Amino acid sequence: MVFLGDETTIGHFQALRQMAGRDANISGAIALVESHHQQEFGAYFPDWNVEPLQKRDVHDHQELSSWIEGLKASDHSDSSFYLAGHIPSIIRMRKLLRQRGFAGGQVQAQGFWD
Repeated sequence: MVFLGDETTIGHFQALRQMAGRDANISGAIALVESHHQQEFGAYFPDWNVEPLQKRDVHDHQELSSWIEGLKASDHSDSSFYLAGHIPSIIRMRKLLRQRGFAGGQVQAQGFWD
């Protein structure tokens, strides 16, 4: 499971994590405005391999787009991507994943706000 979102998505991702069970492999990136939240993220979610990223404001998701650009489809052929949060950012991330060679069936999206 690859989680991609911002601070508004953490509760959503926590629920997905609980439904998936303790053995689920979690990775991804969460964009956070407050730098101290980045530092605290790992303490709150020690079993997630999710990278906390710095973003400038609530509408900035460039860091998530950059993170996606570093992915290789061959390394994630059996991964499911879960995108949540800011609707325009989800649309952009979904397009980026498709451009990187990921199948549409691998990507689940839930927009919360625009």
